[in-house]
Amino acid sequence: MYKRIGEVKKIIGISTRTIRYYEEIGLITKIKRDSSNYRAISEDDIYILTMITHFRSAGWSVDEIRKLLESNNQDEIKRQYLIALKEERAKVNRLIKMIDNYFDK
Repeated sequence: MYKRIGEVKKIIGISTRTIRYYEEIGLITKIKRDSSNYRAISEDDIYILTMITHFRSAGWSVDEIRKLLESNNQDEIKRQYLIALKEERAKVNRLIKMIDNYFDK
């Protein structure tokens, strides 16, 4: 199943420009066009875009992400992805605590 780039940007929360950039530099496969000439992004690429977004949020550089994805080592990708998600969760928990502390004064 394919989704248009506008739908994907809403699902993942990144700009269409960022999606196009990741396509340009080869982090995701070349995006196909549908019969109306809209970009049609595959579920696999949506998953990869989601992973890239989490890695970037955890402070990874584009080059670090590229090296990991190019390794094709599924176990290592999974391990690193879980670490990135846990780092993101820790950031969110710190923000929640900060907000609670601010409003509980």
